[in-house]
Amino acid sequence: CLDLRIGHAGATGDFRFYNLGETLQDPRDDRSDRRQNNAYDRLLTQLAIHGARGPWRYSVQELLLVKHQGIPGLATGQQARATTLDTLSARTVARVRRDLDDGGRPGHIDLAAGFAATRSTWRDPLGEVGLGIDDQRTQNLDLYLSPRLHLDLWRGASLLAMADGRQEWSRVDQRLLPAPQGDSRRQRVNLGLGLQLDQHLLNDRIHLQPILRLDVLRSRFAVPAGGGEQNDQGADHLELGASPRLAARLALLPGVSLRLGGGRYFRPPSLLELFGDRGYIVGNEGLRPERGSSLDGGLVLDLTRARTGLYAHAAGFVTWSDRLIQWQQAGPSLRPVNLAHARVSGL
Repeated sequence: CLDLRIGHAGATGDFRFYNLGETLQDPRDDRSDRRQNNAYDRLLTQLAIHGARGPWRYSVQELLLVKHQGIPGLATGQQARATTLDTLSARTVARVRRDLDDGGRPGHIDLAAGFAATRSTWRDPLGEVGLGIDDQRTQNLDLYLSPRLHLDLWRGASLLAMADGRQEWSRVDQRLLPAPQGDSRRQRVNLGLGLQLDQHLLNDRIHLQPILRLDVLRSRFAVPAGGGEQNDQGADHLELGASPRLAARLALLPGVSLRLGGGRYFRPPSLLELFGDRGYIVGNEGLRPERGSSLDGGLVLDLTRARTGLYAHAAGFVTWSDRLIQWQQAGPSLRPVNLAHARVSGL
């Protein structure tokens, strides 16, 4: 089976707005203005191949994204006219599966693999958005591989065992003349192991799901003297993360269930949070993974009568985080930082 999709999206973005002229207390220069340098064009192509050969089933998807956009500047002040961001991204995702039914315990094995390459070009030739004139190329590569085993153990119970490995490379090429700064080569390896048990009891009125995941993260972010950004904080480090979690669902009445969950989590920063540069968004190569504990619970209403369905969900949560990654204002830009401790709760 072959499936090809091609889509385009774009906008001029030249809407009218009330320009305060960077003088919030002086209304004499306030005026109605039109947004400039706010257009974009995006082309997305998706090619998918699905098939089967003997006991194996396979699927391959290829995604290609091409985008050109202007960066308009602050809406309340001086608008940018020459700042642009170009993005070219290619991503391949492949999966193969084989069912296991040889007289033993039924189940299946999966192998998922992925490759992604992204190149972004950020140009601010007049220093309209960032802290100065900028001409930066960023290239990211990402390789991913994950074998998974699904087995039925006993009545109402199934096991998922998985391993995954990810290798990431990031290359920043700063072409600002006459004194280029910011060139760097970084890489990161993440290895993970996980086990998940699903146990259904009392005709599926109770569903228990204990999960355990272990991560080993090796980051090589240090650069030679004179490389990287000014005051570069990138360093080589090794992180170990354990993420045990228990989730449960209890059917109280037909169509009404109670869901509870809690455990530990481990989240490494993304490449955008580490090395991104978009004028308004500036990465922080000194970020460390955040970790913490979380609890959540809620009621779910899911009713169907004849041709009418009703779904409602109410939940509460609380998270205690160490080194929480939080975006903060730094002059005209947003920059992620690690907060020592944080508690986030909500409904």
